Amino acid sequence: MTKNLSRRSFIRVSAIAGGGAVFALHVNPAELFAQYGAAPSPPKFEALAFVTINPDNTFIITSKNPEIGQGVKNMLPMIIADELDVDWNSVVVEQADADQAKYGQQLAAGSFSTPQNWTPLRQVGAAVRQTLLASAAQKWSVPQTELTTDKGKVMHAASKKSAAYAELAADAAKLPVPALNTVPLKDPKDYKIIGTPRKGVDTAAVTTGKPIFSIDFTLPGMLYAVFQKAPVFGAKVASANLDQLKTLASG
Repeated sequence: MTKNLSRRSFIRVSAIAGGGAVFALHVNPAELFAQYGAAPSPPKFEALAFVTINPDNTFIITSKNPEIGQGVKNMLPMIIADELDVDWNSVVVEQADADQAKYGQQLAAGSFSTPQNWTPLRQVGAAVRQTLLASAAQKWSVPQTELTTDKGKVMHAASKKSAAYAELAADAAKLPVPALNTVPLKDPKDYKIIGTPRKGVDTAAVTTGKPIFSIDFTLPGMLYAVFQKAPVFGAKVASANLDQLKTLASG
């Protein structure tokens, strides 16, 4: 009996025969996470850990996931910045430290960065914006519903009052952060940053050789190892100088 071979199955079989390079690009994300025993859960993190408001009304926005060339160091902060309603030119992006209690899952795998963080990071930006609106409402004794924001400012049309986020930040920080799933989010037609072309935040540094990569890291007496791939699929190691390697590794 002849069994039809699907495109996905063909890709997997041919990739195995060729050493796995294609398979790595077409792996099912669900299968990837299944290797770790559980499906990915929605990220939980501290909203205020992502945004710093500077006295000059510029903003530091943290990018939570590893940047390995896929553009998330731009994309994730852009999501927050749009909901926060600030000018992208006033934003400085910083890479987050590894702290999943604060930032939620931090990984680069399976093209999950956008779908997994899309709504939660919109909620982060919106939640910080809500604390600033609440701060202005208290300061001016006006209903919060009468306030609007634009490019890092809160405005009250009826009284013609306005304040930069930096003027409200100290009082806003004392207010409780609303639950992320309760904050109103922008209508997509009102996006100002999301969906627009932006220069990579690290492009200039990368093209001038400034970032330090693992290949650039050295220690005194450091040894280098090279992985030698078997020339045929299914080959087994005939011999190896394991004792010598263990001596070198322990020395």
